[in-house]
Amino acid sequence: MSTAFHPQTDGSSERTNKTVNQLLRNLVNHQQHGWYNALPRVRFAMMNTVNASTGYSGFQLRMGCSPCIIPTLVKDNPGQENESPEQLIDRLGQMTADAQDNLLSSKVNQAAQANKHRTDAFPFSTGEQVMLSTKNRFKELQGLSGDKIVHKLAPRFDGPYEIIGTDEAHSTVTLDIPGPANKCRTFHTSQVKRFIDPLPDDQMERAPTVDKRLDIEPKPIMTRSGPEHVIERILEHRQKRGGYEFLVKWRDFPNSEEHNEWLTTTQLRHTVALEKYLRKTGLDPSRRRRPDS
Repeated sequence: MSTAFHPQTDGSSERTNKTVNQLLRNLVNHQQHGWYNALPRVRFAMMNTVNASTGYSGFQLRMGCSPCIIPTLVKDNPGQENESPEQLIDRLGQMTADAQDNLLSSKVNQAAQANKHRTDAFPFSTGEQVMLSTKNRFKELQGLSGDKIVHKLAPRFDGPYEIIGTDEAHSTVTLDIPGPANKCRTFHTSQVKRFIDPLPDDQMERAPTVDKRLDIEPKPIMTRSGPEHVIERILEHRQKRGGYEFLVKWRDFPNSEEHNEWLTTTQLRHTVALEKYLRKTGLDPSRRRRPDS
């Protein structure tokens, strides 16, 4: 037995519980009935499976052999029937010692792989501000908001909360979280991250009140039709509403990409930039696009 979302539980127990859930999920019906009758088959299958860490099955370490569901045509060990009780006990002792050595070797390899991503120093200290993961606290967030919220759009971390206690042996921290007295306030370090305080207001760069681009933008040229700017060139075109629109780049504008503008053929009529673009691309704006059938 283990509590939910508790990563400090024995890894072997967590793996066994997960295997039992997977087997029962495939044996019960749609109404989830019959799981009690399936437990003997689940236990037999797990005891008859070779463990990756020990190299032996549960039946081998307990009975000396793994029972066969279907009888074999040829005996694997013809002399095993004449084995004495003393020989059986000696063989079980050797298998148990071998399994213990294999288990110790597996623990060393697993610890070496896990320590690649760990540091010797404890990452948090008392009084530090941290953010708490909301992965396993979605119902709590719904209760705080008072409205129905979508899990996908909910924040991944909330806070900050102050650390009021640490436990290096179990890699847990205790946070100062408001709520009832019986509320769990101790979390594993994998559920928290360090809070990064934004810059104070006096250190933040102030945005200019007046746009600097207004001082350096070119002044329009006065023509008979009114003030106009000079076209540097036409970048591209697109079809729209049976006609064409052209992306115009204006001359001497700062951040010209922000000032680029889509204009119609009528608006660009009798301009040199349009004539050059039409000669370059071979486009004929007078031809109307046929409506889709």
